[in-house]
Amino acid sequence: MSRSRITTIEAHRAAFSGFGPDDLMVLLPTSRAPTHPGELLREEFLPDFGWSAAELAERLRLPTTTIEALLAEQTTVTPDMALRLGRLFAQTPAYWLKAQLAFDLYFALKAAAADLDEIVPVNAEVEVEVELVEPVPPPEPIRKAS
Repeated sequence: MSRSRITTIEAHRAAFSGFGPDDLMVLLPTSRAPTHPGELLREEFLPDFGWSAAELAERLRLPTTTIEALLAEQTTVTPDMALRLGRLFAQTPAYWLKAQLAFDLYFALKAAAADLDEIVPVNAEVEVEVELVEPVPPPEPIRKAS
């Protein structure tokens, strides 16, 4: 196996280390809308590093227009972008996916609230007939012959 292939495999392992099912659990705030990932980048990350949108785009190997649209909150963090952001900032991609998911879910819930109240869950529609069975008494203890 070539050295570059080994390096690529190691990079993939590093990108997904610590990336478990709990990493995608999202808690939605109830008192305010979640922060858009673009705002998070614009207000927290770029000033700390002193980078412009163009510098971030160059580091992520993405078009500047893509990053500008994200920073303006006109587009979303895609899985590809989450991988790139996670790699750049030494995080898991889940950090960025969760931020986007929380933002999207919050507004989807607000928009669909009335419709969701009208949907009857499947388990509420089905009447289950349960046949009661007499409990089986516990077995008698086995006694040793004396």
